[in-house]
Amino acid sequence: MVRCFSFFCLAISLLFSGHSYAFENEVTLEIGSEEREYLLYIPDQYKDIPHMPLYIVFHGGLGSSKNMRGRTKFDAWADKMGFIVAYPQGKKRTWNAGDCCFNLAGREGLTPPDDIAFTKAIIYDLAAKFSIDTRKVYAIGHSNGAMMAHRIGCEMSDMVSAIVAVSGTIKIKECVPLNPVDVLIIHATDDVNVPYEGGEPLKGIRKLYGKSNDMSVADAFYIWQRNNECGEVISTPDGEHRYIHECVGSARVRHLELTKGGHKLFEKPKRFTPILKGRDRDDDVVNMTDDIMYFLNDKH
Repeated sequence: MVRCFSFFCLAISLLFSGHSYAFENEVTLEIGSEEREYLLYIPDQYKDIPHMPLYIVFHGGLGSSKNMRGRTKFDAWADKMGFIVAYPQGKKRTWNAGDCCFNLAGREGLTPPDDIAFTKAIIYDLAAKFSIDTRKVYAIGHSNGAMMAHRIGCEMSDMVSAIVAVSGTIKIKECVPLNPVDVLIIHATDDVNVPYEGGEPLKGIRKLYGKSNDMSVADAFYIWQRNNECGEVISTPDGEHRYIHECVGSARVRHLELTKGGHKLFEKPKRFTPILKGRDRDDDVVNMTDDIMYFLNDKH
């Protein structure tokens, strides 16, 4: 069941009356006995494009849909390229991506949310209301949201054709998708929150999230390389502090390796103060949204 807010209903009425519009709104869905929310952005181009791609953008642990929207600037790209953006809000500001990160310290005994069901409900909801190109539904996430994007790629390949994981790795035991999935992994080698080589994160993060043993980026890449039946991996430098590792099989797997940048690889909006401010951030690393759009643009 979907609760329709007044501005959302007004936008739909404007659409069918032929008026020009671009709108944003918060939508509430009922998933079982729980209410879940996501922010929605529809570009003005919707009236001119028969079927639009859908980008589902997941915030990091203890983040929010609002901050993720401000940091990534996907709305501006939606205006340029013509796609719909949904920014889900995690329950208690985290995602059940496997063994991270709903299980924060102090949450012992709480039932983890079914975030796969939530993601499917978003797709069904938007496909019922708007003209979505169901062949171009993409999951994008940062940190815990990246872990969620990996899980979606593993478990929802019948509904999602590409994932982008920024500063996050695979946190489920098995990843055997039904269909090929294009994958972009962006990770900095000096990330201390989700270590590039795997293993335990920074002490402060361990205290917050409990014990964690992260998979290495190389192992995550190999899993997708195997799943997509990729051949030779080609590695090339891509400017200062950047290397691209890529293979092509039934789908693409690309890893953008950054030799500096830390964990937070998206531009911060004004007044946004992350919990781990200054811990591992290098301010000369720019927003990764451009790289994401370059990768996904091949699918438009």
